[in-house]
Amino acid sequence: MESTVETTTDVAEGYAESGLHVALVIAAFFFSLVGIVVNATTLVVMFRAHILRKSSIHVFIASLCCSDFLIGFSTALFQLQQINLHLEFACQRTMAILGFAAAIFMNISFLTSNANIFFISSDRASAALFPLSYKSIMTVKRATWAVIIAWTFIAINIAICAIFSMKTQGLIVMKYASDFLPENIVRYLSIFPLLVITTNIVLYIIIVVSLVRSSAKVHSSSSSDQHGRRLTRMVTMLLGILFLGNLPITVVSNMAVNNQDRQGTLQMWYDVTSLVVLLTIAFNNAIYVWQLPDFKKGMKRLLFCNTSNAVNVTS
Repeated sequence: MESTVETTTDVAEGYAESGLHVALVIAAFFFSLVGIVVNATTLVVMFRAHILRKSSIHVFIASLCCSDFLIGFSTALFQLQQINLHLEFACQRTMAILGFAAAIFMNISFLTSNANIFFISSDRASAALFPLSYKSIMTVKRATWAVIIAWTFIAINIAICAIFSMKTQGLIVMKYASDFLPENIVRYLSIFPLLVITTNIVLYIIIVVSLVRSSAKVHSSSSSDQHGRRLTRMVTMLLGILFLGNLPITVVSNMAVNNQDRQGTLQMWYDVTSLVVLLTIAFNNAIYVWQLPDFKKGMKRLLFCNTSNAVNVTS
């Protein structure tokens, strides 16, 4: 038993000092900064162009951008902690404080990201199943309240866990965002994303079938119908990318729950799947510019400092 533990520890220490680990840390730090800038820019465009007032789906997309921004921000803090282990440019207590704050933001943002993906899937599935009553069901006001309730509920629960951890463990240096959470909470939170992903896959199938059927029919010349099809096509691409990004880290996180040491090969795969998530949050916003002409206009106005803010969005 002792030899097994020693071997596992040696593997973990070898990986932590390897060039691969350093490369993953640098790449994660870089793409976390890219994710911060991209999502912040997306939010500025949406607010300046008044897009949030027009459709519930834009409220959910804005909420997703907020959670992605926090994922990038918290990951950057975690990577600073890893870089400090090699360069030692700050004291351990400072890094522990930053790591603890990053862990709180990371847990909140990851859970709200899953909730936002569910909201987006539900919105487009509602549009596909109830096209006539969709606008009366999915209003901007209801979408806003759904986002507020989700963020508040998740933030309160994570804050309670953080306070409990400070009283029982004190300030600790963390390698993973879930290190300060109680074990039973970690097991629950590891199941939650899987349930959300499973539900979203069902909704995704409904959206794809609806998109295929609408493409097979004669297209209406109505600008509202055309905008709805563009939104559905955009959401289909967005959800596909998000599934590819979130599923690997969810699987690895569940494996980590059953392996308390989280060392060696598992730690390497955790870092790799975390990098995949960062790639999705850094580049999925390009889909908005590609698929939504109104968003593209808002982006051009921002880049060229156009004083005309309002964008004519048909929803």
